[in-house]
Amino acid sequence: MCEIFFHYINGMVTKHCIPILSPIHIVVMRHLLVLLITSLFISHSDSEIGFQIRVLPKSSHLSPYFDPSLTILDLLRAEKRRLEYIHSAKLNNDTSLPIGFYSGLYLGEISVGSSEQKTYLELDTGSHLIWFDGDECENCGSRKSLGFNPDNSATYKFLKCDHPICQKDAYYCDPDTETCRFRSTYEDGSFSTGFMGIDNFHVSDHYMVDVVFGCADQDFRNGASVADGILGLGLGEESFTSQAKVDRFSYCMPPEPPKDAESYSKMLFGSLANIVGETTPFLLDDGLYNLKLVGVSFISTKLNISSLIDDGYMNMTLDTGTMSIWLDPPAYEPLAMALNDALDSRHLYGNCYHGTMEDFNWINITFQFYGGVDVNVPASGIFFEDDGKYCAYIFQNEYEPSILGMQAQMNYNVGYDLANKQISFLATDCTDPNFS
Repeated sequence: MCEIFFHYINGMVTKHCIPILSPIHIVVMRHLLVLLITSLFISHSDSEIGFQIRVLPKSSHLSPYFDPSLTILDLLRAEKRRLEYIHSAKLNNDTSLPIGFYSGLYLGEISVGSSEQKTYLELDTGSHLIWFDGDECENCGSRKSLGFNPDNSATYKFLKCDHPICQKDAYYCDPDTETCRFRSTYEDGSFSTGFMGIDNFHVSDHYMVDVVFGCADQDFRNGASVADGILGLGLGEESFTSQAKVDRFSYCMPPEPPKDAESYSKMLFGSLANIVGETTPFLLDDGLYNLKLVGVSFISTKLNISSLIDDGYMNMTLDTGTMSIWLDPPAYEPLAMALNDALDSRHLYGNCYHGTMEDFNWINITFQFYGGVDVNVPASGIFFEDDGKYCAYIFQNEYEPSILGMQAQMNYNVGYDLANKQISFLATDCTDPNFS
C-alpha cells in the first residue's frame, strides 16, 4: 500500500509511490531510532571525554608554593610521616588521606565553584579523596592561597549525612547541621577536621559537575604547607578519577627542571591519555595501584630476594604522592648491600656517599614486574645531593607494601588503563610535547 506523488521535471511527469507505514511500523521505527541513538551515546560519549590538568613542579618559580629554602630532607620527613599515617589509617579502615602530608613533587591546578577559586593540589595516586583548606581553616599552616570560601560559590552544597560517602568510617554526621564531616586523628594526638561539600570543578577546558570533596576548617599538625590540598587519584568512589568518569589517565614527568624554567607538564585523562608501551596488571588493594614485583636487578645482576623466591612476587604500589623508593626488608637489604659494595670506597654512612654526580652515573636499578615489564631507574632517579654528599632515594619501609615513587618514574610515560586494570610503561623523553 502506497501514496502516489507526481513530479513535473523538465517537461516530463514522473509518478512515485511512497509506502505508507502502519502504526505498528511507526512504533517499531521509533524504537529502533532510540536504540541507535542510545548505542551511539553509550559507545562514544565516555570515550570521547578527554581533558588535561596543568601540572607544576613544586620547585618551579611558577608555583605559588615555590620556596627556595625547602630542602629534599624536608620533603623526606613529610614523606615518612605520610607513610606512618597511611599505615595507621589502614588499621582503622580509613582510606582517606587528609591534607598536610605534602611529600610529592607535583601540583595540579584546578578551579572550584561558580567563582572559580583556584587551588593547587598535590597529585596523589596513593589516596582517594579530594581535599583542600577552607578560608577559615584554623592553624592551617603557611598556605599561599586564601582557601576555599563556599559563600563565594553559588553552586556549592554541603554533603548531607545520608550520602553514601558519609557512611564510610572516615566520616561522621554533625547532628546540629545534618551535614557530613571528616576527622582524622594521628598517633601523636594531633588531628585535622572539616566539612564535606559538593561543587563544580573547572579543569583546563573541562567542567565537572557536583564533585564531592573535603574542606578543612581545623588542622592541628606540625609542618609547613606546600600545597592547598590533595587530589586523590585512587580507585575509591570519592576519588577524582571516579568522579570524572574516565577509564584511563596518564602522565609523563621529565627530570626536575631548573627553578627558573617556564615549563609545565600535563596529566591527561580519558581520550587524551597515552596508554602505550608494555603493560602489567594492577591488583585491587584498598583501591590503590599495586603491581606484582617479580625481580630487582642492580646494574646487570639480579638480586636474591627471599620473598620473591617463596611467593613468586611481592606487591609494589605505584604512588605519585611519594618521591622515593620504599622497599620491604627482604628487598631493601640485598639492594642496600649491593649499592654499598659497589660504592665501598665512597661510602660515608647509610646510603650516603662522597663524590660528584658523574661518579654515580654508571649505577642503575631495574624493577621487573609481572608480564615482562622492566622499569629501569638511572642514577638521576636514585641519588640526591645533600650538603656536599649524595644519598640514595631508597629506604626501608616498615609497612607493606613497597612503593615506587616519582623519582623512579621520571622519563616514563605511565598509563593507567582502569577498564582493563593495567598499567603501561614506556621509556621516553618526557619533554616531548606528544607526552608532556
